[in-house]
Amino acid sequence: MENCGSMFKGVLVAIALVVMAQYGSAAEKLDSCCKKVSKKQITDPIIGYYTQKPSPPCVTAIIFQTEKGYFCSYLKSPWVLPKIKAFK
Repeated sequence: MENCGSMFKGVLVAIALVVMAQYGSAAEKLDSCCKKVSKKQITDPIIGYYTQKPSPPCVTAIIFQTEKGYFCSYLKSPWVLPKIKAFK
């Protein structure tokens, strides 16, 4: 019975890793701060944003909030400024 419990925990961990890898691939997700940014456009609806100033190891970033979480975006990506202006 103990082996079943260990196997079940292993399966749960594997599923969690697959889910995290899937959602983390669209753009750089926020950890405690943005240590790197993505130029890839966010396709999920954006519900908010804020600016992060550099303070090593954190870098300059626009942090967009979606229903799936926070994403670290490169300030000078061509799609970022129009998204910011849409909130003003």
